[in-house]
Amino acid sequence: MSSRNTSPGYLIGIGAIAIAVALLGCEAPDDIELDGIEPDGPGPAEPEPDEPDGMEAEQLLEDYMDGERDFSGANLREAVLQREDLREVDLSNADLTNINLEYTDVSGANFEGANLEGANLYVADFSGVNLRNANLRDADLSGTDLTDADLTGADFTNANLRHAMLSGADFSDAVLEGAQFDGSDIEEAVNVPQEFLE
Repeated sequence: MSSRNTSPGYLIGIGAIAIAVALLGCEAPDDIELDGIEPDGPGPAEPEPDEPDGMEAEQLLEDYMDGERDFSGANLREAVLQREDLREVDLSNADLTNINLEYTDVSGANFEGANLEGANLYVADFSGVNLRNANLRDADLSGTDLTDADLTGADFTNANLRHAMLSGADFSDAVLEGAQFDGSDIEEAVNVPQEFLE
């Protein structure tokens, strides 16, 4: 039975041959045993595919002008859509985190279940909109027209509704912790907790 040479010099030489075989793709000499010698690590990692981007504001506006109204579930995080006419648009269950809808007309639109956390809705027209179960935490709705809006179950935690127009707006089961209503006509809204009417 032949014995394997395990001297340090021999093993170093074998290691060098193994690296050459792995890197250069050449064949090892017939009298060299590379059993148990692993290649010099894995090859370069394959690049991971990029995460799909959300819908561009320009694409939404183009599709809207072409008559499309259903953008439910769209990803419009941080999109800028200020001073636009988007009446009766459907953005239900859409991700609208930090969106800018300043001065935009979305009257009659559907935002049910949408995430509008941190959104800028300053002086926007939200009259008659459906905001049922929407997330409006930390949103700026100062001066926003919410006349006759359905706000059932919406989360307005720490939202700014100063000087908002709230006549006929339905706050049934809405979360209002930390919300600010200074200068608004909240007394004209319906189903508002008594503590916000005092």
